[in-house]
Amino acid sequence: GMMRTRGIMKTSIRVVWSSIIVDMERSARIRDYTIYKFKESQDEAILALAEKVQGETQDNPWTSIFDDSVYASRHGVRMPLNDRSSPAPLKKPERRPFKPHGVLRFNYSQGKLENIEHIAQEKDLDGRDWLKLGCIRRDTGTPLTEWVAPVWRGAPQRPGGQGNRGGGGGGGGG
Repeated sequence: GMMRTRGIMKTSIRVVWSSIIVDMERSARIRDYTIYKFKESQDEAILALAEKVQGETQDNPWTSIFDDSVYASRHGVRMPLNDRSSPAPLKKPERRPFKPHGVLRFNYSQGKLENIEHIAQEKDLDGRDWLKLGCIRRDTGTPLTEWVAPVWRGAPQRPGGQGNRGGGGGGGGG
């Protein structure tokens, strides 16, 4: 949708794994790894998406598309399917379209992706169901999902060496 403060078309992707619980540090590491994988990808669909969004504006690199402010903002986490407000002096909703893509199930065997099931498409669910699926809030004290931090060549170093972005609002997205 149109980014009011700059007058450009802005593309954003929000991915929600509702059964994976992370904190802000982990969400930053996962975001960084996702960007790395998209930049390195040779998948035709990902390359076509990159070409399309870059064709709209050069202000659509993967680092902007997978914007970290939705996870690590000083204003807290913004739920998927919720609009963003422009910063001062505008302070008005951006009115960017919300377009859920679908619900996918990734099936793994022995750590390798076996297949991807398409559970639902945008038309299969109403707004209320999409909102429930996008809810990422958890009760304080909910245990984090066990994980092994991704490691890759050229990974950004975070303060404390653990991927911590410091500052920002509460919690990660699940």
